Amino acid sequence: METITQLSPRQEQFAMEFVVTGNASEAYRRTYPRARNWKEGSVHVNASKLLSNANVQLRVEEFKEGARSRHGVIIDSVVAEYDAIIKMALEMKQPSPAIKAITKKAELYGLFDKHLRRGKDREIPKCSERIIVNFISPEDKLEDKRATSAQNRLL
Repeated sequence: METITQLSPRQEQFAMEFVVTGNASEAYRRTYPRARNWKEGSVHVNASKLLSNANVQLRVEEFKEGARSRHGVIIDSVVAEYDAIIKMALEMKQPSPAIKAITKKAELYGLFDKHLRRGKDREIPKCSERIIVNFISPEDKLEDKRATSAQNRLL
C-alpha cells in the first residue's frame, strides 16, 4: 500500500515515532527536538494536529500493518514456547512456572497490563477464558516425598 500524498520528512518521522511509542506527544518531541522545552499542553496540541492529518493517519496505519505482518510470526513462536512451558510445568506438577507462563501469554495478547497496581484496590483483569491449574497441596507434596524416599530405599 502506497501513501496517496507525499509526506514531509518530519511527518514521515512523526508517523514512525508514533507507531514506536504509541504516544503522540512523545512522537512529536522526538520529531521536533525543540519541543522538549515547550509546555506539555503546547506539545499535546501540536501533536494532536499532526496526528489528525489524514495522510499522517494513513501512514501510521501502513506502519502498523507492516509491524503486524512482521511480528505475527514472532508472536506465534513465543506463544508456542509458552504453551510448551505450561504443558511441561503441569506434567511436572510445578504450578509456579505454569502460572508465570500463563501470565506472560495473557500479557502478550493484551488481556491485562503487567503494570497493574498492587495492593487492596488491585484491579482483577477480565479474561474471555478461564485457565484452571491444579495445585499440589502440602499433604500431596509430603506424600510424594515419602513415596520417593521409599523407592530410593528399595534401590
